[in-house]
Amino acid sequence: MSYLLCDISLVYYEIQVFNFITFLARSLIFSLLIFIVFPKIRSVKFKFFELMLGIAVVAINIYLLFKLLAMVPEAFIYDYFYPVYLALTLLTILLVGVAFTYNNIVSNKRSFYFLLAALFLAFSDFNFFIAIYLDVPVFYYPDRFFHILALGLLLLFWIKPIEDSNNNNLEQREV
Repeated sequence: MSYLLCDISLVYYEIQVFNFITFLARSLIFSLLIFIVFPKIRSVKFKFFELMLGIAVVAINIYLLFKLLAMVPEAFIYDYFYPVYLALTLLTILLVGVAFTYNNIVSNKRSFYFLLAALFLAFSDFNFFIAIYLDVPVFYYPDRFFHILALGLLLLFWIKPIEDSNNNNLEQREV
């Protein structure tokens, strides 16, 4: 339902209310995807190097987030633009981080589908930002391409039966 609401409101993105609805629907989608796999990763213990690398990657992404935010033309700015844009982007970063963690722990086809779907959703949002806010219409094509790939991978993730939990042990992983 959120995807339908998001796609309908994208048609009228120039109108502030629909732009706001797009951000909210997308944020809801990303939140739901995070909550689907979060129970499987909540007890993860990170090594010091992994933690420092993760913090560095998130810090760089947050820095770039504010650089992108500064590029948005004044015509697109409305009262609640900054909070919803920041929330969506932080949820995107969180979704990709959760997807990487989930894939590293579970390491099966299903988790790989989820990881690719999360990455493609992030690529789609980035291309959408360039197409709309920086007014480069050619970026609509990769936006739609990544969006469709992400939806297909989410379907594969959803319909792929959960593999035997014994395959999740580190000793039995294929390299």
